[in-house]
Amino acid sequence: MGGLAVEVNSVVPKDSPYYGATKGYSYDPDKARALLKEAGCMPCKVTVVTSTSGSGQMLPLPMNELLKRQLDAVGFEVTVKPVDLNALYAAYRNGPEKNPGVDALNFSRGTGDPHIALLKPGLRQFWAPNGSNWGHYESAEAEAIGKQAFDETDPKKRIAFLQKLNAKLTDDALELFVTGDVQPRAMSPKVQGFVASQNWFQDTTLISVNP
Repeated sequence: MGGLAVEVNSVVPKDSPYYGATKGYSYDPDKARALLKEAGCMPCKVTVVTSTSGSGQMLPLPMNELLKRQLDAVGFEVTVKPVDLNALYAAYRNGPEKNPGVDALNFSRGTGDPHIALLKPGLRQFWAPNGSNWGHYESAEAEAIGKQAFDETDPKKRIAFLQKLNAKLTDDALELFVTGDVQPRAMSPKVQGFVASQNWFQDTTLISVNP
């Protein structure tokens, strides 16, 4: 990525207010192989659907090729299935039942809002097609923490519950943690007042353009 990405080892990046004391995962191929052998899945055959490009994607095809090589090296046998972005979104919204033979979806998602970042991917009420919990993850502990986050009206106390939820979802490996975009942008020096936010949503009210 030419330096235009950051390591991510958790459901949310380390600079997120919801990260907290989450430990995350380190790079440990030997442990990965041992876990697959323990699970009796060697090789572990999986099919991953990704998009060729579009809407917030970084470089999906070469990135997924790299992921395949790294996963295959520890005992997986990954088949990457590239599709149009709209086809990927359709698979995402419809849930796993309507996508037999697909084990995972790989595309970018926002983590700035706690509802999108943690609650919708991690709670049972948002199982696809009712939300973004595509893999139908379920945990009694996550449900209890999520309810506390929903019910808490004090912002500081709510942050603590969200940090706890991030730690739980990360420990349970809710998803494969890969990388975070640093939102690089290039523009004419005539553009003044633009303050880049690490987000898909940008404030354009302060922008001006010199003649």
